[in-house]
Amino acid sequence: MRIPQEYLKDFQATPAALREMLRAELAAGNSIVEVGHSFPAAPIGAYFLLEKLVTTRERESKYGLRFRARNNSSYSGEFTDEVGYFFVLEPPIPEPEMPSMDEIRRRANEERQPEPKVFASTTLGQFERSMEIDFYKWHDGEGYELGLIAGMDDGELAQLEALLIARLERGGDWRDVEALKELETPRAREAVKKARKHSDNDVRNFALDLAKDSKQMEGQEWEDEVVKAVERAGSMNSLDAALRFAAECSTPRVRKAVLEMARTGDATTRVNMAGLLYYLIGKAKEAFDWDHRPYFLQFGEEDMSVLRPAWSQLRAELVKFEETQER
Repeated sequence: MRIPQEYLKDFQATPAALREMLRAELAAGNSIVEVGHSFPAAPIGAYFLLEKLVTTRERESKYGLRFRARNNSSYSGEFTDEVGYFFVLEPPIPEPEMPSMDEIRRRANEERQPEPKVFASTTLGQFERSMEIDFYKWHDGEGYELGLIAGMDDGELAQLEALLIARLERGGDWRDVEALKELETPRAREAVKKARKHSDNDVRNFALDLAKDSKQMEGQEWEDEVVKAVERAGSMNSLDAALRFAAECSTPRVRKAVLEMARTGDATTRVNMAGLLYYLIGKAKEAFDWDHRPYFLQFGEEDMSVLRPAWSQLRAELVKFEETQER
């Protein structure tokens, strides 16, 4: 079964892994009942609501897709990629029939009561428990339980400092930087500063955010880091950070980097960078102005006959803007 014509444009803007999934579902007899641009999709994305539950993919996170069971009145499950702007949604599952009281008693007698969970008795132990990040904490951007730090003694604080620094050296994530910032010890401050050069985009950008907010990085040094952030934009967090940084540091060099990423980034990055640059040169009211959405979506096309003219127009607008700035 082919993609219905009215959904084709949104389908073409959808990341490859989700497009393949939609094709497989349609071939297996499923169908698209609705396409929308509201929750859970981002403003520049879209969701595809299917008629039946997905059968061509496992309902779990793998093969470049993220899955989350929802089962609310609107949909029962969502598939997206790491960026999280486009979604394939499953229809809501009907409420099951309520069992009889006899059935409830029978099940209660048969079921074994689960063993109670045993949490570490120390404050540090409780904090370590909060460091276990599952898919839902990752998806919702939940951090560690920083409030526990105030209740730790000196020995626990020293152990936590060593643990967080070691995690960052092995990879870690932005939550480790956030916790080290909370410690405010000399070694922790040095680790946070070192994280500005971290190999992971999200860790580095989080540390750069902290430096920017505390005025520890300005001028040429800050512009250099903004350009790097724009050039490395890709995942959801790193793209959001790059867009924020560039909007706050709109220099000719940064605008040039944004223009280049509107041509060379992935589809989602290209669309966002085009929207941002249009704003930076005064052609739009905000970083992604919905009045210009049809134009920005052209940057998400893989067809060069669409992408190339759109980018050439954007480049021409930037040239005109830079000329006015030089006068």
